[in-house]
Amino acid sequence: MGWYRYLTFLWIRLNRLRATPHAIALGFAFGAFSSFTPFMGFHFLVCGLLAYLFRANLIAAAVGTVVGNPLTFPLIWYSIYWVGATMLGDVVTTEEAVASSVGFLSTLWGPFDQAWPIVMRMALGSIPLGVPVGILCYVAVRTAVVGFQRNRRQRLIHASKRRVRIARIMSPTTH
Repeated sequence: MGWYRYLTFLWIRLNRLRATPHAIALGFAFGAFSSFTPFMGFHFLVCGLLAYLFRANLIAAAVGTVVGNPLTFPLIWYSIYWVGATMLGDVVTTEEAVASSVGFLSTLWGPFDQAWPIVMRMALGSIPLGVPVGILCYVAVRTAVVGFQRNRRQRLIHASKRRVRIARIMSPTTH
């Protein structure tokens, strides 16, 4: 129940932002994209910089980084390593990709010459995987925010009309 409640809170928070649907969706997409980069600890910085440069919503960008979480990071790391190695023409077996993605964090604390090949492959692989995920997130979030904001406007209009009707009924008429 904890994850469901947390994700529901994020979804409601995202939909209640006071910004254009484009700015919200673009910010979320930048957050999702930054989750696909191998730069652990810098995802907020990456998405914040992109959001600032493209005038996207910073809060939505921060919320978008939830795409990368402890449940999805192993799959993301495996995928971006495999794609990056394939782009460089390396033949990578599944065991090598899993070993590299699992040992990614421990390798980062080792000598630079050991970490660089893995980080390079992962950084290269993050682009062709992160861009489509960002685009999918943009489309999904923009569609949802447009619908949410339209429904909210209609609810506010109906509530306003209802208050006017009640006020007319309750006010004393003097002739």
